[in-house]
Amino acid sequence: MNQPIAIGIVLRRGCVLVGLRAREPWAGCAEFPGGKLLPGETVEAAVQREVLEECGIAVRVDGLHERTRWDAGSRRLEIHFLLCRLADERDADRVRAPFRWIPVGELDALRFPPANSAALERLRTSAG
Repeated sequence: MNQPIAIGIVLRRGCVLVGLRAREPWAGCAEFPGGKLLPGETVEAAVQREVLEECGIAVRVDGLHERTRWDAGSRRLEIHFLLCRLADERDADRVRAPFRWIPVGELDALRFPPANSAALERLRTSAG
């Protein structure tokens, strides 16, 4: 059975919201905000909830960016990367650490978990 995961690619003025994983697996890697869906929750609602919980900001979902299936040991993840934007532009400076705005062109300097590779590649090509 696939475990659905909702990930927010929050874009603003050529930058994307990126954090640093504090916990295993992949501690020390860069990450986009997101997480598991709650029972009965849509991927859109899950990404809005997760971004609010992790970053302290509300977002609007613009659509699906990428969907990836990933084997994570005993679990198979179905990761939905959703393009998002701020619900209120005034919240741009209210993002909670460890998340911060990173220029899309600087994403190559960061190490992300391998499950992010297709979404990152698509983000790089669409921004370039």
